[in-house]
Amino acid sequence: MFGFFVFFVFCVVLFLLLSRKQVQKDSAWWVEIVTSQPKGTYYFGPFSNVEEANHAQSGYVEDLEGEGSKVVAVQVKWCQPKELTIVEEEQLTYS
Repeated sequence: MFGFFVFFVFCVVLFLLLSRKQVQKDSAWWVEIVTSQPKGTYYFGPFSNVEEANHAQSGYVEDLEGEGSKVVAVQVKWCQPKELTIVEEEQLTYS
């Protein structure tokens, strides 16, 4: 019975280590920029380290502002975005 318990604990630890490694493999450093006009979120990357992402972020902000966007927040994040551009549809009102 004790041997089964030890084997079970070993399997759980192995699973946790492997799943953590997979998350790390799929994630990277990304620059996240939130705009208010148009209302949206943009991801630029991936970068292999936070310094590269920090260095590149001003260029992305400049590009978005040059296209007429109003940038409200910039953040470097460790993540794996599902979508690189998320623009919210403006609600249309009819009179």
